[in-house]
Amino acid sequence: MVILLKKLAVAIIPLASLVTFQAVAGEEGFTSLQSFNYPSHYIRHASYRAQISEIHSELDKSDATFKIVDGLADKNCISFQSLNYPGYYLRHRSYEIWLDPHVADDLYEKDATFCERSGLADPSATTFESLNYPGHFIRHRNYKLFINTGSGDLFKADATFWKTSPLAK
Repeated sequence: MVILLKKLAVAIIPLASLVTFQAVAGEEGFTSLQSFNYPSHYIRHASYRAQISEIHSELDKSDATFKIVDGLADKNCISFQSLNYPGYYLRHRSYEIWLDPHVADDLYEKDATFCERSGLADPSATTFESLNYPGHFIRHRNYKLFINTGSGDLFKADATFWKTSPLAK
């Protein structure tokens, strides 16, 4: 009987989560971020690590959908709140981008705030500069996300993204 209850709990939780995703995703401010130089890849989180990957499942779509909010440390910039982990934001730690729960801490809030710039590879796209590390931009390298400085065509392409309609509906 205990085994049956455990199986029921597992079946109920994902269904409740799916309903929450559908209700939240219809709100304004949600977006997905498509890689400029890997157009079949989007920014997403997996095991709390930010990366780019192709999107195949409903979970992938939810992991690749973020609410753009006023910057936690500067209202002139933005922060990326996870759709499926409300209260969790993309932030940099040791130059790597992670999805971490919000902490009311000055360093956390600066690490989770990025300023939108014209795309380095294409001015009609977007590049995101770290608030507390000026000149450091979100970029992908080996499919993981970092904040880095750099120049050259590859760096510029890796640090440029298209804001798209949210993948999770």
